[in-house]
Amino acid sequence: MSSFNPLHLISKTKQAFRLKSHLGVTFRTKQYANADIEAIKNSIKDRNHGLEVIQELSQLLEQCKASESKILAEVEERRKIVENAEVGLIFYENIRGESIIVNSAYKNFTTRILSAKEKVEEKLHDFDRKDRLDIQFCKF
Repeated sequence: MSSFNPLHLISKTKQAFRLKSHLGVTFRTKQYANADIEAIKNSIKDRNHGLEVIQELSQLLEQCKASESKILAEVEERRKIVENAEVGLIFYENIRGESIIVNSAYKNFTTRILSAKEKVEEKLHDFDRKDRLDIQFCKF
């Protein structure tokens, strides 16, 4: 429990959000192999356009691999966030339990102090009455 750090959880969440934002932009702007396979095969057979198609497919493959590594990094970051959040839940549940105990102790202490105060006030009141009676007896 002592290893939980809220700032670490916040930084990991921000990092995962940045990765998510980057991946969202990547998938919206890049057009991966949406082409028809038969059309690609026919393009490759044509010697004039075959090299261009092969280069284009190579670039798409590189982009897919780069995106895959970024997705894996995001998955790992999210896994760490979940683990850290679970530790945080346990940490805060323990803190809540401890705070309930401390709150109860302060309430009991306050009750004892108020009870002691009432007893002291009663004694002072009794002493005041005795002093008045003693003064009255001394006058006679």
